[in-house]
Amino acid sequence: MQATPEKRRPALKWTALLALLLLPLLLTGCDIGEAEMDFLLDLAIDWAISKNLLTVEGCPPPYDSDDCQIGINAGMIARWKAGQNKWIGAGMDTFGVDRAPQDVTDALDSAKTVYDQEQSDALAREGATEGDLEKLDQAIDMRPGDWSYQDKKGAVLLSQGNPEAADDAFNHADSLVQERIDNGESCLNLQLNKLRNREDALYQQSQLHPENEQLRNQLARTQDQIWALQNNHESSICK
Repeated sequence: MQATPEKRRPALKWTALLALLLLPLLLTGCDIGEAEMDFLLDLAIDWAISKNLLTVEGCPPPYDSDDCQIGINAGMIARWKAGQNKWIGAGMDTFGVDRAPQDVTDALDSAKTVYDQEQSDALAREGATEGDLEKLDQAIDMRPGDWSYQDKKGAVLLSQGNPEAADDAFNHADSLVQERIDNGESCLNLQLNKLRNREDALYQQSQLHPENEQLRNQLARTQDQIWALQNNHESSICK
């Protein structure tokens, strides 16, 4: 198959290389001309779309229009890659390509980050819903800097009648936020974000355990802190 001179390939189509997890198998070290590369890329694009690794909007096949919007489904890419035994960045050198383009490498790193966060978020949600501290600890181990997991853990500990351990979790969340504030980030934005997440965690547990007075009291204190922040009250933790 020869690419015609008139054929115009949107720039985004080349960034689809990150999804071409089969490309190292196609690039066998032989010299590949532009037409052959177009052919291989078209095949790989079709394969990636069929696997939901890429999404295409604004144009029909063969996806040549300038209106093509080719998106990267990072989570699906990471899942697919998790089932393989190599990453494209490592495989490309083996097959004679100098190195993976930086945008491909960056996108692969982003895909893995997205996948890891999806996994840890799922564990945290399940742990909070099920009252499973082990799952919450697994999520925390995966993302130790995420204070929302600490707040979920604190709320579960309160629901289980362990206020001392709950305070430790809430204090840990506070320290993670304060560290970022000390590094120059907005106190108001970070504290509101933290407290709203804490409010959600406490509200969820209070719905699951409506008889638990400690949960209700902690929820009320958290809501008071939110009010003080929003109204720039003298009791605001950002004063």
